[in-house]
Amino acid sequence: MYTPIYYQFRKEGLFCVIKNRDKPESVEPISYLIDHLDEFCVIQEGVNLFDIMSCVRKDNRLCSFLSSYLHMNIDKYHEEIDKTAVPFDGKSVLELCWRLDVEDEFEENALDIFVDFSEIREGQESHYCLELCPITDIMNIPVILNEHVERSKNGLPYIYIIRSLKWWEVWKRLKLRRLEKYKKPFKVLDVICGIYGEIGFCGSPQNANDIVKELDRRLKDLESGKTKEIPMEEVMRRLKKKE
Repeated sequence: MYTPIYYQFRKEGLFCVIKNRDKPESVEPISYLIDHLDEFCVIQEGVNLFDIMSCVRKDNRLCSFLSSYLHMNIDKYHEEIDKTAVPFDGKSVLELCWRLDVEDEFEENALDIFVDFSEIREGQESHYCLELCPITDIMNIPVILNEHVERSKNGLPYIYIIRSLKWWEVWKRLKLRRLEKYKKPFKVLDVICGIYGEIGFCGSPQNANDIVKELDRRLKDLESGKTKEIPMEEVMRRLKKKE
């Protein structure tokens, strides 16, 4: 008899949940996430970024793997979650979702499917990037999984729920329909790499902080009139002239 099994991130860590028809649901804690990266998973309601990062930090082999795989010093980010965090205001969530980029829907190799990690604030449609956001500002915000993907081509919105990573299958269906619904569950590796890949995109927390300071300096120069804005068209014209 088939016994339904799934993995779930909870506040205490990752758990294997076994559903039995005639018995109560059994739950087994997972000590080493690295041995279960290919398992499909869900996130229990209320689990925040701090909970997931704390779970990852307990697995030394996983931390070593992620540091090499993502080209980052993951320990620097785990030092951040020991600091005092901004209290959660109940007005935002951190969302993991599938993104589909199609540069040319008639070219098989022009499809790019990846996990995106961003903040969604109450009453706003925009998704906010997190690569320059201090970990202490977001680690108390709940994390959710969303299989819906929204992209825009030629100004028209197309919604996709990605079902398969087989390029030829996705490409074929995109050719047949502009609007198609798929469903692709997340694996443990998708969740972890989606999170750390985003927060580590600009390097260490110190590097991200330095970038923010530089951006603030440039903004003040613009506001004071010390520097001026140049339209992108003018920049491209000058570069082309140099060629």
